[in-house]
Amino acid sequence: MAKVAISFSLIDNATRKIIATKLITKEKKTKETTAQSGVEALNSLLSESLREMSFWLAKSCKVLK
Repeated sequence: MAKVAISFSLIDNATRKIIATKLITKEKKTKETTAQSGVEALNSLLSESLREMSFWLAKSCKVLK
């Protein structure tokens, strides 16, 4: 089983205050119990998480305008 948990923070550059946060957690079963399979699962989870983060960031920025 591969698991990732990534926390993102949107920070106002002028005030240095956190405007929004997002915690993304995902898990995926590995095909095998090998390092190769673990790396493949983690790569997949990271790609999914970054895609989700980009949608969250775009939505958060629209709300702030």
